[in-house]
Order: sequence, then C-alpha cells, then structure tokens
Amino acid sequence: MPWWAVPRSWTVPLIPVQEQSTGLRYRGTAIGRISENNLLYGRAVSSYVTGAHSFKAGFVYGEIPNDDFNFTVDAPIEYRFNRGVPNRLTLHATPFRLVTNLDADHGLFAQDRWTSRQLTLYYGIRYDHFANSFPETHIGPAALVPNRDFTFPKQDNLNWTDVTPRLGAAYDLFGTGKTAIKASVNKYLQNADGYYVYGGRTDDMLKVSGIWVSPAEVEAALVGHPAVLEAAVVGKQDEQKLVKPKAYVVLKSGAKASEDELKAYVKEKLAPYKYPRWIEFAAELPKTATGKIQRFKLRA
Repeated sequence: MPWWAVPRSWTVPLIPVQEQSTGLRYRGTAIGRISENNLLYGRAVSSYVTGAHSFKAGFVYGEIPNDDFNFTVDAPIEYRFNRGVPNRLTLHATPFRLVTNLDADHGLFAQDRWTSRQLTLYYGIRYDHFANSFPETHIGPAALVPNRDFTFPKQDNLNWTDVTPRLGAAYDLFGTGKTAIKASVNKYLQNADGYYVYGGRTDDMLKVSGIWVSPAEVEAALVGHPAVLEAAVVGKQDEQKLVKPKAYVVLKSGAKASEDELKAYVKEKLAPYKYPRWIEFAAELPKTATGKIQRFKLRA
C-alpha cells in the first residue's frame, strides 16, 4: 500500500521542528502541496533575410489555470527551537485550496530592417495582452478550524493591453562599419520615483564570452542531475564586469550535491563556456501565483 493511501488512524502524526541556530528541520513535514494546471502555451517565430532586408514576426500564446491544494503531511503544528529552547509555535489551518487562472499571456510582434548603402532603418511593433482571475473557491473546515466554512466569490483581476512601437536609424559615417550615428524612438514609462524605464520586453538571454547563452538551456542541464529538483539561471557580473551565468538550485529532499559537482555536470552536457560560474543552493525559488520563477528577485 502506498504511503498516501494509509488511513490517518493508522499513523501517529509527527510535529515538525526547526532548530533556529542551525536551520535544521527534523521530524515531520508541516505543509504539502499538490499543484494541478492545464498549461496551454506555445510560441512561434518566422524570419526572412536577404542581403539588405530582414523581417521577423512571431507570437506567444499562454493560458494556465492553476489549482494548488495545500494540506498537512503530519501534525498541523510546527515548533521552532533556539538551541533546544522553544520560542515559536505555528498552527496551520490546512487543508485549503488556492486557485488562480492565468487567462491570457499573449504577445504578437513584427520587426523590419532595411539597409541602403550606409543607412540602416529599423522599425517594429509589439502587442501584449495579460489577464488573470480567481474562480469561486470554497474553504471548508479543518482540524484546527472546525467551524470554518466560507466561499470566495469569482473575481477578475488584472486585464491590460499594451502596444509598444520601435523606430530607429543608423548611419555609417565612413562606410567602414566602425563609426556610426544612431537614433531611436521607443516607448518609456515614468515610475513613481520619476525615473524613465524602457517599455520594451526584457530579454533573458546572456552574452557570455561574446556568445549568446540561453538560461533555459543551462537550467535544463542542471535539472538533469539526479539530485536537482529545480534550477534558475540569471546573469551576474564578475570582477571584470563581464556577465556570466549564476544558478540558483533547489535539491530534492534528502539529496546531496556539491557546487563543483554540478559545475562539472553542466560542462559535460553543454559547451564549457555555458556552465554557471556561481551556484547558490536554496530551499525554494521565488515564484508568482501561477508558478513562474520571479527572476528579477534573483538578480537583485
């Protein structure tokens, strides 16, 4: 009989304990989560290139209904000790559900570039649409809240559409490809502090040793290691102010792996220059309600 099918009456629930001085967690597991999402995501890009003309267009389509069921694996109580002295008691009102629907994460773009002698013109436009909502969700009673019984009504949340233009020109002054004058017209947004921020979509690609590197490729290599549960890769400047990959890694429960071991593993799977120069182990990665990794928090 699998562990999850064993009746609760047959087991003695353990109370999880965290030792604050060392960060060690032992005995039970306080919270478990089962996530279910019916991901519908796709993207496509098409390019046309000649000697003096290039055109590129593409789209992204995303739709993710996400349902997280949070439950108690052992006792719904958790202790925290500091050198053996209890200093905190946490009560968990599990089980409960958190349901978030990413209704739309769509993008459509087109860009064109023409070159005539020493003059190059480029222009493009991008359309983005994002919307999410919360369906009606019922929260029922639990071990520590036996009288809990309420329902969150259905509610729409964010719903915005954005159009971002891009227009620019470059003129090669001497026709040698070494000295040029460039001008561009783009969309900028003013934040609460009065600073202007570029309104285009940021790119996660990293330029390492003069060659573009996809963080997703490095992440896939890391996750291929038997001890790795999750990984996220971002860019970080070294002492020479050059951007190199840095990885944040979550190991599987009970698994062990060293930084040097993971670096060597990636070198075996990918070109050597793509391996992460730094690896930081984490208990979990920062994510949005829909499960997307919040890379801006890792770059901070």
